Amino acid sequence: MSIIQRIGLIVLAAWLAMPAAAEAASRIRFAPGADSATLRGRIIGYEVRDYVVSARAGQVMTVTMASDNRTASFNILPAGSREAIFIGAVGGNTFTTRLARSGDTVISVGLARSAARRNEAANFRLSVRITGGPGWAEPPAQDFADGLTGGPDTWRVAGVPPGDLLNIRRGPSPSAPVVASVPNGTRLANGGCRMVSGSRWCMVDVPGGSGISGWANGRFLRE
Repeated sequence: MSIIQRIGLIVLAAWLAMPAAAEAASRIRFAPGADSATLRGRIIGYEVRDYVVSARAGQVMTVTMASDNRTASFNILPAGSREAIFIGAVGGNTFTTRLARSGDTVISVGLARSAARRNEAANFRLSVRITGGPGWAEPPAQDFADGLTGGPDTWRVAGVPPGDLLNIRRGPSPSAPVVASVPNGTRLANGGCRMVSGSRWCMVDVPGGSGISGWANGRFLRE
């Protein structure tokens, strides 16, 4: 277990041990034809706000949060489990994953213990996006990642300068933390693409049984 994982478990244990205010979880429902929803809320002190979203195995879930209190963060847990698959206090305010199983997922928003003890408040905006569901229109195959959905099962990394590597990032942004780096020729599973600030970013799975997923710049992906 890495140091980051140990820190994450300590943070989660502290969060779960806090005397959180009891409140029923809110189920996230998307509007007809939509693949995302944005929710706004407010928490004070030890209050924890839980949201539940349902998805199928193989779908890609992206969660982002913004708050006016820098200690506010979110954890992600499978419904009925106390074992988090993401701990925001360690991993940041953006998380993307390809879901390993169908069912409910809980997104839990709260404040750090120190802020809760001071009875601080946080206004937050939580965005949840799930892609890969029914109704996706599969466009014709592209020579490179210039489509936003569909495309081949895998991309091939190409066009990276000699001696350099393509960074796979936690979010679709050149400033997002790097989770892996791969050379030209690497095959990456295609999880769909999206436009961000005029650039195409594609959700990919890193090969080799690593279990790592992230975002790659589409200009370096070929069929």
